[in-house]
Amino acid sequence: MARNLESQQLFEAEFRATKPRLLILSSEHLVQLHQDRRGLDTLRDYLLRFAKRVDVIFYVRDPLLLMISRLFHGIKRGDRRLNAPLGNMPESPAPEIIEAYRAVFGSDHLKLLMFPGDLTRKTDIMESFWRTVGLSALGREIDTVNANQSLSGAGLLIADALSDIQDDNSNRVMNGSRLQHIRGPKLRLEAASVAQMRARCEETYRYYRETWGIEFPDRDLEGPPPTQQDLFTADSVQGIAQTFSEVAEELKAAKREVAQLRRKLNQEKSRQ
Repeated sequence: MARNLESQQLFEAEFRATKPRLLILSSEHLVQLHQDRRGLDTLRDYLLRFAKRVDVIFYVRDPLLLMISRLFHGIKRGDRRLNAPLGNMPESPAPEIIEAYRAVFGSDHLKLLMFPGDLTRKTDIMESFWRTVGLSALGREIDTVNANQSLSGAGLLIADALSDIQDDNSNRVMNGSRLQHIRGPKLRLEAASVAQMRARCEETYRYYRETWGIEFPDRDLEGPPPTQQDLFTADSVQGIAQTFSEVAEELKAAKREVAQLRRKLNQEKSRQ
């Protein structure tokens, strides 16, 4: 709470000092307020202290692409397995989030934009954002960092295979960030899996189409069974070797530290 109050005070001081014509707040965490109507009301009233008009811009992603991404990220984090039933994949919370903001800020103050392109890059998204707020010239002066956190197909299969291996602190031994060293082609879901996930997205597609007039383009997302996909390329194998070599070195270092601690404890016991 103290940190939030300090950030708020710094923001207000900077606003009073600069008196900007346009104020932009950007945060993924703002969507977490959608279940707190009182919090959204407070946010709106607070922002209206600094601006005559408040617009909310949502970047929306193809529901099927989003569901596939959440599936793969769940495997990367160890929360899901590849062979888990797809029928229990959660549907997109986007409609609920958007409607919560619309109820507080009003339809005229909401703008929905599609992610530009299939493979979203932060630079593309930022350029689109600046154009939307009327600052396209400024956008060219701002550097953005593109951190691709998705795993290759080989990395994803290894994450899935090792997801049950944990250390004494219940942490995953082989987490997804380690496996990003493994380069190679992405895993593609076979046709039946894609069709099943697309069916679960139908209500979300209908919401975007009927409420906001947004149509998502058809994409070729289907692939052969994983056993027929060439995921373990030369780059992938090299990345696997590098990753496990780094893990082995870390384990050796950890064992040396444990041995030193044991010797130190034994010496202290002998002195007592």
